[in-house]
Amino acid sequence: MKTHRIKVALGDRSYSVLVGHGVIDQIDEVLPKSAKRAVVITQSTITLQPELNIPSTTVVIGNGEEHKSLQTIEMLAQKFAEFGLTRNDVVIGVGGGMVTDIAGFAAASWHRGTAVVHVATSLVGMVDAAIGGKTGVNISQGKNLVGAFWQPSGVLCDLDSLKTLPQRELRCGLGEVAKYHFLTGDDLLALEMPERIARCVEIKAKIVAADERESGSRALLNYGHTLAHALERSSNFFVGSR
Repeated sequence: MKTHRIKVALGDRSYSVLVGHGVIDQIDEVLPKSAKRAVVITQSTITLQPELNIPSTTVVIGNGEEHKSLQTIEMLAQKFAEFGLTRNDVVIGVGGGMVTDIAGFAAASWHRGTAVVHVATSLVGMVDAAIGGKTGVNISQGKNLVGAFWQPSGVLCDLDSLKTLPQRELRCGLGEVAKYHFLTGDDLLALEMPERIARCVEIKAKIVAADERESGSRALLNYGHTLAHALERSSNFFVGSR
């Protein structure tokens, strides 16, 4: 089956996003050459896992927004230390947007910057969260208030994971797809799902390349997010024990 390759053009920090069925088997293409070991961050509900040719350990984080916290970052740092992860190694986030946000921030913090690769398993992750380098966790005062810009070394969007994605999560992802439709006018519904996802990635990659740190045009990608976060805040949707 066809694999779509999209480049996020950021000079010497450019990276590829691979979209297709079974692309997790191509993970070696996006791992940094310096990596001698890897820590895989995932959740118990994620069945897709990479087969690596370097020593690795897997850390399972909790499900739910209450686990998108500084406490989780601290736990991961302790696991990194126990495993002997160095700045030249790699963190691999396998999951949806919550996992890639946490894995990216943990990698950005470890030794002040360790490579991260994302394997996106949700539609939201594929078209939005795993791409662009925005990472972060929540505190009681708001979502994603603590984080960093930390670009991945590569992103894999394995479409096989969508086969078991709950309908609610699929609808969330289609909401993000609709955002790209409104921003560009592209008839994304006319495309088959692989091409639709690849086109969304292309749109986001272009915007990120033009405004990596969200000082201008990248704010367009927050279409609807600001209002949605305000509604979550007013209803205490994401606030839990931290």
